[in-house]
Amino acid sequence: MGISDWASWGYSYVPSRPSWPSWSSSSRASAPPPVLLNLSDLPVDVLIKEMQRRIDCVKVQEKRIVLLGPPGSGKGTQAPKIKRDHCLCHLATGDILRQAVEAKTPLGVKAKEAMLRGALVSDELVVGIISDALKASTCRNGFVLDGFPRTIAQAEKLDEMLRKKGVAIDKVLSFEVPDEVLVERVTGRWIHPASGRSYHTRFAPPMIPGRDDLTGEPLIQRKDDNAETLKSRLAAFHAQTAPVVDHYKGITTTIRARASMKQVEDQVTAALRS
Repeated sequence: MGISDWASWGYSYVPSRPSWPSWSSSSRASAPPPVLLNLSDLPVDVLIKEMQRRIDCVKVQEKRIVLLGPPGSGKGTQAPKIKRDHCLCHLATGDILRQAVEAKTPLGVKAKEAMLRGALVSDELVVGIISDALKASTCRNGFVLDGFPRTIAQAEKLDEMLRKKGVAIDKVLSFEVPDEVLVERVTGRWIHPASGRSYHTRFAPPMIPGRDDLTGEPLIQRKDDNAETLKSRLAAFHAQTAPVVDHYKGITTTIRARASMKQVEDQVTAALRS
């Protein structure tokens, strides 16, 4: 069973090195095998529940979900829950782009060349990297896409790529939060890069400061999670990304994301049930 298979169980491996995305392809080749959790230490009811979830995943309806919303609106918090509840893969474009670059895939090499020139990675490359990511077995039931598309042009390229695969976006969740609420959310946010799990120093702190609850690995704070950068990101979002909601108007549900985490989760659950 591969590492991705263990991760999809919800009982991720405990690496003896830095988290997976930070490894180069050459270091992965020479790295020692991951240390798997000893399942005999887990309560029987937990194991049975997880096995039942895995069985249920075989029967779930396929879903292809896009999460739209400004930075700090809660997409990163809800995405892992959606992934688990609906047996999907979670595609955060920034993460899969970094992984493609570090793994030196053909598209990753092209993306790195663009970044070294100081150029933006083209929409075609990003969509190609997403297309490659969808080949993983963990994406067989569909995906939750977080952070893309950000423009109408990107949405059209994404739609075209999926159309060639004979599928389409099924649901779009638009997370809405007033700009003034977002500053505190963003500046206190910490991320577990390997899984995408999100924490907040005030609203959702980890059990051990600076450490992921499940793996104990270090959390990171994105370099652009500061008040100054947020203002320009919000301006770009309102100008470019908000129109994408209209592009997917017929399949979009608005999530009032200023509410409590539980209330937001309930809204998401109801939207994906419909």
